[in-house]
Amino acid sequence: MSNGDLSNRYSKSVHGFPTPKFLCTPAVGVNISDHSIKILELIPKKDYMILGRHENIKVPDGIISSGIVKNEEDFVNILRKAKKDLDLHFIRASVPEENAYSFNITLPNLSEKELYDTIKFQLSEHVPLTQEEAIFDYDIVGICGENTDISVSVLPKKVVNQYVNFFKQAELIPIALEIEAQAMARSVVKNDDKETTMIVDIGRTRTGVSIVSGHVVQYTATLDMGGDSFISAIQKAKDITFEEADILKQKHGFIKGENSEFYEILVNSLAALKDELLRRFDYWTTHISKNKTEGKEIQKVVLVGGNATMPGLREQLESALSVPVKIGNVWVNTGSFDKYIPEIDFNHSLGFASAIGLALSKET
Repeated sequence: MSNGDLSNRYSKSVHGFPTPKFLCTPAVGVNISDHSIKILELIPKKDYMILGRHENIKVPDGIISSGIVKNEEDFVNILRKAKKDLDLHFIRASVPEENAYSFNITLPNLSEKELYDTIKFQLSEHVPLTQEEAIFDYDIVGICGENTDISVSVLPKKVVNQYVNFFKQAELIPIALEIEAQAMARSVVKNDDKETTMIVDIGRTRTGVSIVSGHVVQYTATLDMGGDSFISAIQKAKDITFEEADILKQKHGFIKGENSEFYEILVNSLAALKDELLRRFDYWTTHISKNKTEGKEIQKVVLVGGNATMPGLREQLESALSVPVKIGNVWVNTGSFDKYIPEIDFNHSLGFASAIGLALSKET
């Protein structure tokens, strides 16, 4: 989403032409969450990209909560320090997923302007915002006969304006704002991958779920649970510190073996996440069936985020969801490892998925 006239869309699908390469402004991806700001730059070479400036900045508790900035002064100071330390200017930023809405809609085949006007008119039927309160973008999923299937992403104008103002105070120039799920999909779904994919981003306190089909994010949800819930379960059962429980979580995970005690604790705490993911599967299946669309069932799940590599987690989810579950490769669209291997280790790279997707964007 552009930060120009914030009441309008500025995607290439509206203008009808992709941005010429000589007008594409190089920018650094900036992914903001409650507990961190991840910054990453990709530098293009002939047929691959190399890692440029990057940083994982921890955000102290209380500054951002559920995507809403609670302490504006401290937040802006963090951005100012990042600008100075990394010499930042132009950025492509994601708005925390908790503030976003998405929905699918089917409309008659219309011109681009008519599609935009019709979606705008119907916004309040799908999200708790009026036309005046919302900024939206859309992607055409497909055309079937006389109808067009559309995926719509919506952000509150108030939230977008706030973030733009924070960037302005920090003397950063945001050339695009984007929903986190869109950036993440650009990072972990290979450009030629046609399968319908569920992306599960397991962070500290929340889990982002998105479903990508035809390279379009068609469903998003934020679950109020994350890796910290596993740590808390161990901490409570063993009466140890949070830090000690975190070490045990990373060491033993969901591998039973000789650690059946930890296994039972973690499996019980994972049950809620499994149930929520299964609900999303059922919703998607029902949605597909209702629209009589074939061949778009969820075919695989990709795990990203700081907790994606917990021992045994992939196997637990694969058993529950009955589709292949794999750990994401956030570099899949940056080039071959035969030519270049980024200097971020694999486990830490999973937390940079959205920042990498933002850096990969070519829209202004």
